Amino acid sequence: LAAVGLVLLIACANVANLLLARSMARQKEMAVRCTLGAGRGRIVAQLLTESIVLSLLGGAAGLLLAALGTSGLLRLVPENVPRMTLIAIDAPVFLFALAASVVTGILFGIVPAMQAAKVDLIEPLKECGRSLSGGVRHRRLLASLVVVEMALAVALLVGAGLLIRSFARLERVNPGFNPQNLLTFSISVPRTRYPVEQQVNFFDRLLRRLEALPGVRQAGAILPLPLGPNHIDIGFSIVGRPTTPENRPDAQFRTVSPGYFHLMGIPLLEGREFTPQDTRTS
Repeated sequence: LAAVGLVLLIACANVANLLLARSMARQKEMAVRCTLGAGRGRIVAQLLTESIVLSLLGGAAGLLLAALGTSGLLRLVPENVPRMTLIAIDAPVFLFALAASVVTGILFGIVPAMQAAKVDLIEPLKECGRSLSGGVRHRRLLASLVVVEMALAVALLVGAGLLIRSFARLERVNPGFNPQNLLTFSISVPRTRYPVEQQVNFFDRLLRRLEALPGVRQAGAILPLPLGPNHIDIGFSIVGRPTTPENRPDAQFRTVSPGYFHLMGIPLLEGREFTPQDTRTS
């Protein structure tokens, strides 16, 4: 949000610069309007209307690009990312874009409009160019906008650099296992057809058949998958530490097949790995 806000402010500073330059070229037009009876408020209202219309057109183009970009980016995201169906250009997004367009159109159009309304009726009509004081004032405003724009751009670049560095550090984080050359998939065995013992036998046979496939070095099973959205909790008690049911500690646990730690490259810190002799009754 901060990066988007900085980009918006930079774009608005650019537009304000263009509006100021345009107001310089329209001094003769404004002088003619004032001569014909247009008041300063009328001129400011007209220029603000032009600024808001310009901002609304920019907001509409932004919404169109956002809709196209969102649909394109969603095709690149894995299907198991939670709440994917909620990512869309909806009514709140449209209302926010409308409000942002109107507010920025007013805020960044008011100064050029006020400057354009300060018309010297003599010099522009004589086609002798703008007055010296008007030129100095415009140049100061343009220079101030350039300074603001550069400051915003530097802040944006610093934030982008920090974000890229954070992403690079996240890419180097050790997850505790080796994800290289691993293929995962999910399989569900209905309990109504397969009692517990038959489930165990089914997975034993499945793992042996998978390991027999060409190119497969080792196969293993785990429930649930690490770093996945699901987890299983189990309560436990500690000898000598009585607790109430409300304060009973619990922990996540997973069921793995023999050789799973070796398959995943998970280092063994203490004890031993599971073997086929570790059954429900052993």
